[in-house]
Amino acid sequence: TAYEISTRDWSSDVCSSDLSQNPSITNITSAAAGTYTVTMTNSCGTTSATTELTVNALPNASVSSNNGPICSGSNAVFTLNGTASSTVTYNINGGSNATAVLDASGAGTVTVTGATTAQTLNLVSVADANCSKSLSGSSTVSINSLINASVSISSNDADNSICAGTSVTFTATPTNGGSAPSYRSEEHTSELQSRVDISYAVFCLK
Repeated sequence: TAYEISTRDWSSDVCSSDLSQNPSITNITSAAAGTYTVTMTNSCGTTSATTELTVNALPNASVSSNNGPICSGSNAVFTLNGTASSTVTYNINGGSNATAVLDASGAGTVTVTGATTAQTLNLVSVADANCSKSLSGSSTVSINSLINASVSISSNDADNSICAGTSVTFTATPTNGGSAPSYRSEEHTSELQSRVDISYAVFCLK
């Protein structure tokens, strides 16, 4: 009894012969897709059968970006990209596995809320409707500590005692105010004096 296997792809005819009953192809690629025919011959004659082989591409995924560094207590956000509608398995800081489903454009996000320490997303695997694939790679969001800001106020009059009808200029001097601190002043007027209060916030220096 003889068994023959042949294949056809779109660019050229690729033919091979195999006399075994159950031939196999290892490390298959898309070039192996096509029609396979097995022919059996014995003393009674010859018969054949065909089957169509489809080779599906493996899904893929990666972390394309994150929003780090962030202030302590903010959300750490990781952006994923890969095969559309695939499911990505990952873990945060080596913890339990979790999954994220990419949308029809192949994009997705993973958010860690209220992060106070560095957050590392480790990729584990990706799967679509046909195939799955192990993944490696990671992405880390670093954390910047909060620094309490303060502000002091001085005026152009040494003892802050001025006469009615004159002008006074107040200067706000921030400490740990970051690159662009903002101020809000409120003026309170009575018969005797005017006062300017400057409020401040807590800034995270990036």
